[in-house]
Amino acid sequence: MKTKIFLALLTLALAAALILRQQRQEAQEFTKWIGANTVSFSIEGFKSNRAIQAKLKEALGNKKVVAIGEATHGTTEFFRIKLDVFQFLVEELGFTIFGLEASYSRCRYINEFIQTGKGDLDTAATIHGFTSWGTEEFRNVIRWMRTYNELHPERKISFIGFDIQLNDIGAQALSDYIGRVDPMIKVQVDTLLKRVLRSEETRGIFSGDTTIRTLIIPMKDLISGIADKKSIYIRSSSHSEFNEVLKLANTLQQYVLAYSYDAWRDGSIVQTRDYFMAENILSCLAASPGNKLFIWAHNGHVANDYVNGISYPSMGSYVKSVLKEEYYAVGFDFYNGNFRADDPDLKNSPGWEKQDIEDAPSGNLANYFVMAGETNGLIDFTQTVKNKIVEKWLHDKYVGMYSIGSQFSKKWSQDRYISHVRLYNSFDAVIFIKESHATTPLPMTIKRRALR
Repeated sequence: MKTKIFLALLTLALAAALILRQQRQEAQEFTKWIGANTVSFSIEGFKSNRAIQAKLKEALGNKKVVAIGEATHGTTEFFRIKLDVFQFLVEELGFTIFGLEASYSRCRYINEFIQTGKGDLDTAATIHGFTSWGTEEFRNVIRWMRTYNELHPERKISFIGFDIQLNDIGAQALSDYIGRVDPMIKVQVDTLLKRVLRSEETRGIFSGDTTIRTLIIPMKDLISGIADKKSIYIRSSSHSEFNEVLKLANTLQQYVLAYSYDAWRDGSIVQTRDYFMAENILSCLAASPGNKLFIWAHNGHVANDYVNGISYPSMGSYVKSVLKEEYYAVGFDFYNGNFRADDPDLKNSPGWEKQDIEDAPSGNLANYFVMAGETNGLIDFTQTVKNKIVEKWLHDKYVGMYSIGSQFSKKWSQDRYISHVRLYNSFDAVIFIKESHATTPLPMTIKRRALR
């Protein structure tokens, strides 16, 4: 009897050893493939690197939307490389629109600044209201766009925010417009808008307050009323002003619909923030035939597929379903270093703290880059892969990637900030940075505005 038990245990041990050996061999094959197919670069020389230029032209030449994510919202290298890619897309491939994961209504100021010079750079760099973008690095993005338009008045580029948050400036513009074209209903409209802004400011849905749901029908009725009076309103304004006000009202409605439910807990809700951001991107393209759009957002938003272990689709998956091969998603990953993020577990937090993180754990994509001897590099997952083991790794195996965004705490378990993705399904390419460094924040001089 003891002999049989011993033999059974020995058989299991041998089988486990064989499986472990096979896994190691497969990991080695994947690492070898990464080393052979990564285009290496230095941070300072990214844009001038001829191999990078050739790869970007090959991969992005026929794309209508190029979306580049980030593993944190507070890494300077991500910002710098994104600007390099955007400059290349504009100068070499004719891209015309920059789209940011930020307030639609607030970003109108940024667009006017880069188009006409009206306003000032410091306000443009902070008016979006997102701490993550209120950095010296993003200020450089806006400065470059303004300079480009000054030098190329015949082919200007434009700036849009496609997010549905921070609607105070849009609500004020809508209120002012109604006051001019239909003053009899202004008090009624202002009462509704103030309720929407109050719900947005308190973010009550995440604490169980469902008051915002009562605003869905009133907002729908407001938009229908504006549309019904189109000809009357246009006579007191213009077609362009009417269309812009209608867009502002629709963005408010999008916010109400998206935040009437907590999509993180209720995956059955289709109209999420990601859904509406995708809708805004596609609407922008539809309104500007022939234009090509660059998107700046988090990895989780730009991805072609689910990446954060949540049950609703990403913004990128919606856009991909419409544009097919004309959409190209690039993720960012890193190995170690520091970055900026809010620490929800830190008492008396000043906000946007500098955070340190140790080496990426075993099984993370960054580890395979490091084992392949890479410091910084770009790899395209859409290329033809003849190695069956590598193909399986790209299509079927789940690999870890940092997914930190704007919040991080050292008290969290790794599953709070590492997403496990099937690489080919999630991203068309990944840009790897071995060492992350924190962005340089600007004073956030533009705060949330109350409706007058």
